[in-house]
Amino acid sequence: MLRNEAYVGVIVYGRNNFMQDLETGNRVSRPAEVDNIVHRDRPELQIVDDELWNSVQIVWRRPTRSTRKMRPTPAH
Repeated sequence: MLRNEAYVGVIVYGRNNFMQDLETGNRVSRPAEVDNIVHRDRPELQIVDDELWNSVQIVWRRPTRSTRKMRPTPAH
C-alpha cells in the first residue's frame, strides 16, 4: 500500500512477466525489463496528495538498523 502508485494517480502496466514453468506446470513471475514497464497518469484516481506521498516515500527509503542498503526507487 505504501508503494502503490495508483494512490497518487499513476497506473503501472507490465511490471512482471508471467510464464509457465515447464517442469512443474506452475505459473511464475519475473520482473520485466525497465523499458517494457508503462506508466500512465490518471489524476482523477488520485486519493493521496503528492506532499504526503513524497514524505512517506522518503521515510520508506530510510535505512534501518537491520537493513543498511537503500531500497530501490520506483521508476516513473
